[in-house]
Amino acid sequence: MKHLVPLVTLISSSAFAGTIIVPAEVPSISVAVEKALAGDTILVSPGVYNELINFRGKAITIESAEGYAKTIIDVQGQGSAAMFVMGESNKSVLKGFTLTGGVGTEFDSAILGGGIYIHNSSPTIMDCHIVNNHAEWGGGIHNLNSSPRLINCTIDGNTAELNGGGMRSHEWSSPYVENCTFSNNVGMFGGGMDFVADSVPTIVNCEIVSNGAYFQGGAVFVGCDCSSPNIAETQMCLNVPDHVVGGWNNNGNNDLCDICEADVTRDGEVGIHDILEVISNWGPGACLADITGEGGVDVNDLLIVINSWGACP
Repeated sequence: MKHLVPLVTLISSSAFAGTIIVPAEVPSISVAVEKALAGDTILVSPGVYNELINFRGKAITIESAEGYAKTIIDVQGQGSAAMFVMGESNKSVLKGFTLTGGVGTEFDSAILGGGIYIHNSSPTIMDCHIVNNHAEWGGGIHNLNSSPRLINCTIDGNTAELNGGGMRSHEWSSPYVENCTFSNNVGMFGGGMDFVADSVPTIVNCEIVSNGAYFQGGAVFVGCDCSSPNIAETQMCLNVPDHVVGGWNNNGNNDLCDICEADVTRDGEVGIHDILEVISNWGPGACLADITGEGGVDVNDLLIVINSWGACP
């Protein structure tokens, strides 16, 4: 008899799991989350939703009915587009959305996670496009003491004023990232990704391409010896000024293209667009056009572009 209660509890939990349809049954995703119980699915119809997604610690699935291209969370500069900050596990699932317009969440006097902010949580994020978000740290995603699963996602066009244009992981964060693309993200260090403070991620079968760092780690920056990403079956191309800086574990079948530092526009060719980028950033200050790393853009950077003219190797 002692095994009967857990079995009955399991059957009851599964039997009462349901689906809440937005907006047909409730007007917004936020209202649906308030009503949802563990195991429920919130199914979101196509449209643009100007609201922040907060799972509120619930083991639920929020899923689009027709995929990321038709279902957009545009938070319009009001914070992070999605938040996991109440101990969510991998049973909290976000699937099939575009998340954009995020500017991060304030924590400990810093602005973290423009697109997605994850703190003390480890959710599952699948089939999502995290695009055109901004924060001080972790423009696309910020993990703080968190180890989410990212599957089949695109992280594109996000910016960080400091580190981790695409994603930053800090304080014992070990995300599992599979079949994802990090592209056109920019930060001071770690244009694509930044790892620090005992963060040991696993990156498998990904593309980290066309990202830029003002200083180091166009694709990946590892900020201390205590962090060491495990990377396998991953391509890194067209990142500037380099691909990986810091210790990492090459777990095989990775493809790191030759560095083409003069390709500041990261389009695979050094030409007129790169010259225009150098000219438009002329003067002191850190930026991608500072090819020499001297703290400003001047004739030396222009000469490197001219001398590297043509297709990148």
